[in-house]
Amino acid sequence: MALVADGETEQWYFKGMKQTENLTCTIKPEFPETKTIEAEFEKVQELVHSEYDYIFWIVDVDVVNKEGKWHVLVDSINACEQRDDLKEKVCVILNNPCLEYWLLLHFKQTTKYFSNYSTLKKELLKTAKLQDYEKSEKYYLSKNSLYKRLRSELPQAVQHAKMIAPFNGKQPHQALCNMFKVMEYFNIS
Repeated sequence: MALVADGETEQWYFKGMKQTENLTCTIKPEFPETKTIEAEFEKVQELVHSEYDYIFWIVDVDVVNKEGKWHVLVDSINACEQRDDLKEKVCVILNNPCLEYWLLLHFKQTTKYFSNYSTLKKELLKTAKLQDYEKSEKYYLSKNSLYKRLRSELPQAVQHAKMIAPFNGKQPHQALCNMFKVMEYFNIS
C-alpha cells in the first residue's frame, strides 16, 4: 500500500500516523516535491503497475484550483473510477481546500467552503488544541506528534467528514474531505 501526496504537511501527518499506529505502508514520494496534478497522476499510474496493491492519492484541491487545473483533476478521478487497471487499486482522497480542513474536523462539524489555507487557518487557530498550529516538520513530528495529539478526536473527525457532500466534478468550490477512507482502510477508529 502506498500513500501519494506531494505536500509536506501530508507527508508529515502520515509519518506521524504510521508511527503512532505501527502501520506498514510506503509514503511516496520520499522527498516532497512541487508537482503538477498531471505529474501526480502519472506517479499514481506508475505505482499501480509496480509492487503496490493499493494506492491512496491525497490531493489538496486549493492548489488545483489556484493553477486552474480542476478539469485535469476531474479527468484523473474519472480515469481512476473507470479504468480497469486503476479502479480496484486507487482511492483519491480530496481535501478542499487542504489537509488542515481534516484537522479542523477533529473539533468542529462544518461543511463550510474555505477558498484557501489562509481563510481556513483563522478558523483552525480558534480550536484549543491547535491554537499554536504551524506548518512545520517539528510541529507535526515532535515527540508528541500532531497525529498522536489529535488521536482521541479521530472518531469525531471521521464522523464529521462523512457529513460532507461527496465530490461533484461540476463544483470546484465545495468543501471536501474524505480522509476518513484512509482511516477505514487501516481500521483506525
